Amino acid sequence: MDDDDDKKDMKPRGTGCGCQPAENESKTFVWHGDRSPLYDFPNNEINITEKWPRGFGQITQAGKMQAFQLGQFLRNRYFSLVGDRYHPDDIYMLTSDYDRTIVTALLVLSGLYPAKERWHSSIDWDPVPLRTIPHEIDNIIAFTAKCPKYEHQLDCYRYHGTGRMLDANYTKFYAYLSNHTGIPLHELNFEKVNDVFDTLYVQDVHKLGVPKWAKQHAYEGQEHYLMRKISEYTFSSLTYNEIAMNLRGGPVMREIMRNFEAHTQQQHSSHNRISKFKLRLYSGHDSTIATILQVFGVYNHQLVPYTGTVLIELYKRSYKTDEPSCPQIPDPFSDMYFIKFFYKNCTTQNLLYEIPLPDCRDITESSDINFRPSCSIKKLRQVMRSVLQGDWYQQCKYKSNCCGSCASFKKSGSDFSKFEYESSVSATMQWLRACL
Repeated sequence: MDDDDDKKDMKPRGTGCGCQPAENESKTFVWHGDRSPLYDFPNNEINITEKWPRGFGQITQAGKMQAFQLGQFLRNRYFSLVGDRYHPDDIYMLTSDYDRTIVTALLVLSGLYPAKERWHSSIDWDPVPLRTIPHEIDNIIAFTAKCPKYEHQLDCYRYHGTGRMLDANYTKFYAYLSNHTGIPLHELNFEKVNDVFDTLYVQDVHKLGVPKWAKQHAYEGQEHYLMRKISEYTFSSLTYNEIAMNLRGGPVMREIMRNFEAHTQQQHSSHNRISKFKLRLYSGHDSTIATILQVFGVYNHQLVPYTGTVLIELYKRSYKTDEPSCPQIPDPFSDMYFIKFFYKNCTTQNLLYEIPLPDCRDITESSDINFRPSCSIKKLRQVMRSVLQGDWYQQCKYKSNCCGSCASFKKSGSDFSKFEYESSVSATMQWLRACL
């Protein structure tokens, strides 16, 4: 049999029992590329303003290239979805209102859509529009919108829960850190340690070295060095209990479901632009990625690398009922639309992992290993019902004189060591390798 005959007999990738998946839409959440430090401390040996004259939290040259290369990666993955040329009905980019996320968004779009039509002989760039969310109303990406009840929950974590126990566990280390950084001891907590660690990490990435006093704590070993471990708690605290999870994760989860369900209902009228877009991109922060991973129950409690990316893809499963081999199901629409969840957790390599979602495996697995549907939209809504319900603005209301309880924690003090090493790690993510 020659190659052409062989190709004719081949089944399409992903077919199983006459059922062909067809990609409909994707939501992609991106952390920006390499940046300058966000924070300085009094005894820092590096002059940050001299090294990074553009100031704190600005995208670097390396970060620009990382964002552009991510755009190229997305172009390769979604070329069949959005095509070779930009069209306003194909793609939607939303970013938080920070310089570094806006620049990242512009460069991702530039990599996604290389210039095809030259509007100037010396400029090889075709601008693609994006949208930003003002800080005051951003409850999706940077989560800078005011939510008093969420702030109360964080205070509970800081001063009454695991955060307090964490700080109590490391009083000697905090004294050591205060002595070398110049930060007053009373100001040090696990969040401030995260700030220091982030600054040292950025300086190390830029080959500026690490001070000797930090090496024995921050850079000894790999996964378990002290400052990094404490830093990881900062991100774990974002959605540490059900209330915090619903308040922080609710808006972004509603955004995801609202658009996916618009597609499943085929609302492609001129009055509903929501469902038109084939690819929705969100340019945000490491906290954005951590929150999404936590909401979906797949956070592995490791720091997100630069340009770490979550891809949530919507598929339509087509049932060819005229084929005897295809099983008849009572309600073919109940699992016709489903999602797959992917995590790109490496800056320098295009490594993409498909992550199975806990409590959301209601579709019979195909015998084809290339076709592994994760979770139907119907089932996803059931699993996420507590996160999706209610009005966020009403939920955020909080009066300290009537409801000041801090009793709701995932783990009690007696479970601290277990929480630290085991219980908080999702079983589905134990195999996932962090790439920093």
